[in-house]
Amino acid sequence: MKNKDYWGDPRYFKLWEKMEMLGIKDVSSPCQDKNGTVVWRLPIKNTYSRKGEFIEVASYEAGYVRVLNTCMSPYYINKPIFRHIAGNYYGKKPKLIPIEIERLEYLISYCLKNMYIKLANEAYNKMIKIKEIIEC
Repeated sequence: MKNKDYWGDPRYFKLWEKMEMLGIKDVSSPCQDKNGTVVWRLPIKNTYSRKGEFIEVASYEAGYVRVLNTCMSPYYINKPIFRHIAGNYYGKKPKLIPIEIERLEYLISYCLKNMYIKLANEAYNKMIKIKEIIEC
């Protein structure tokens, strides 16, 4: 987190400690820094990538939070806002998070829930299956 405006904020230090503990690293390019985009690399390999790349997520100045390197194009992980458009059709758009620290708090909680815990559960389930095979 290179934005010096937040260095006096106590939430910043809590976020920094969480990111250090989880092994999340800032890998933003100079161009991305200039545009207000922060890219974070998680220490989890992307299971859908043949190259064995690590998962990257980004926080955009406009308020978006996205997962970058999957087999598909980058997709936003902001909470959706559903709206009635016409007839029975309902559309959705992302709820933007304008404050950077709040985007990063949301990003960390999303990654913990959907990537770290999911990975731990998958490993536990594999361990149980292996144990069952060995016991047979």
